[in-house]
Amino acid sequence: SIMKPVAMAILDIDDFKNVNDGHGHLAGDDILVKIARMIKNISDEQVIVSRWGGEEFLVFAYGEKNYDVLKDSLIDLVNGISGFGFSYKEVIINTTVSIGLTEYQKDDSIDDMVLRADNYLYQAKDNGKNQLLGD
Repeated sequence: SIMKPVAMAILDIDDFKNVNDGHGHLAGDDILVKIARMIKNISDEQVIVSRWGGEEFLVFAYGEKNYDVLKDSLIDLVNGISGFGFSYKEVIINTTVSIGLTEYQKDDSIDDMVLRADNYLYQAKDNGKNQLLGD
């Protein structure tokens, strides 16, 4: 039997097109790598991070790593990225992330979880970005 995640999140870099358009794709790539490292910092044997599309990442939590622990880590990440000036070739670039987070519910497929998390992500964007929304 496949181990079911207890929670999953979708993280998206806000207005990433503006970074690419304003500073060039190399700057965008640089920021993408730096944010990926920051997200990877919350990963361990129970939290798996993977890239999902252009500037989106999926985070899965397994085992005892409960929803609240993951949520706290992700809120810290939102605040950390928001307060961080990414330097690229002596230019400081500020960016933010939005996150949708959902908890595993009985009989969920991964697709069900992705759909719910994506919906929360959409709401977070709609709500002004730079935040985490979840169930």
